[in-house]
Amino acid sequence: MPAPQNTAVTPMPTTQRFTWMDTMRGLAIVLVILRHGSTTLIEYQIFPTIWFQALQDVLVPFRMPALMLLSGLLLDRALKKNLGQYTLGKMQNLLWPYVIWAAIFLGVSNGGEQYLEPMAWVSTSYLWFIFFLMIYFAIAPFIKFLPAWVPVLAAWIGSWFEPYAASLLGQLLYFAGWFFLGQLASRHWDLVNRLLRPTPAIIAAVLAAFGAYFSLTYPARIEYRVEIVPFAIAGIIAAITLVRAIPDARTGWIRFIGRTSLVWYVAHIPIMLVTRRILVMAGVENFWIHYIAGCTMAFLGSWVLARLFQRGAPFSWLFKAPWPKPKARTTA
Repeated sequence: MPAPQNTAVTPMPTTQRFTWMDTMRGLAIVLVILRHGSTTLIEYQIFPTIWFQALQDVLVPFRMPALMLLSGLLLDRALKKNLGQYTLGKMQNLLWPYVIWAAIFLGVSNGGEQYLEPMAWVSTSYLWFIFFLMIYFAIAPFIKFLPAWVPVLAAWIGSWFEPYAASLLGQLLYFAGWFFLGQLASRHWDLVNRLLRPTPAIIAAVLAAFGAYFSLTYPARIEYRVEIVPFAIAGIIAAITLVRAIPDARTGWIRFIGRTSLVWYVAHIPIMLVTRRILVMAGVENFWIHYIAGCTMAFLGSWVLARLFQRGAPFSWLFKAPWPKPKARTTA
């Protein structure tokens, strides 16, 4: 009689740092900055050429979902802390920089005229990603008893009936599916590793190409809809497989961006807006000058801030609350 097979689920190791995650996050942040290099010009009626806009649209279904999934991969690791440590950590690393940079953004964009408007602080412009993460981390401790697939399915079913473009709720639901998909993936790491192999990755890349084509053909209808999710998952699988194959010796600079991704994410738009305003005041209207200058200053300024952040206080207070970490509880 054959021995029974071991069907135990293998979770992602919680004591190991995966360098490919830093690389993947860094690449996503670079793509976000390059995307915003053109979208921040819309209010000045400066538009890119059709082919360049199409090139940007191709990546829309993959970029932010990948960032959200990577955040969800680390959810179970965070949930191992007691509720006090968990809550204080999220206030320190998410709520604090959100408030600081929402204030900076509102000040730069309209001179602070909206400071007294409560809704201006809700999912503020590009900071929606941080705002959504705060909500997901807030509800995660209260639904951790559920099977990991339940919040993923519930979120995307809700997103089907409340599409992304319809409301803030629709956007929350769509990206909640990606966040909790990351948690689900972290609990089935053996399956993930089987998917991150050359043959499955090639098949996934072909599927992702179809998704990119649909996104390019119908960008306003399908870029953040449930219909595109399978193709986006395929694209992310292919991208992770490729990134994992790159030696760490060649990814040091991009891993630095990934490790300090919060700094780059919150800082790049205000830097771009200041650059835009200076160029407009100088009478510059050429798209490429604006785009290259905006992206260059965003990368340079974010790099300086990331280096200063690593030096600690007082520079780190822009991105992390200054109160100390709570002492870990010990048992006799």
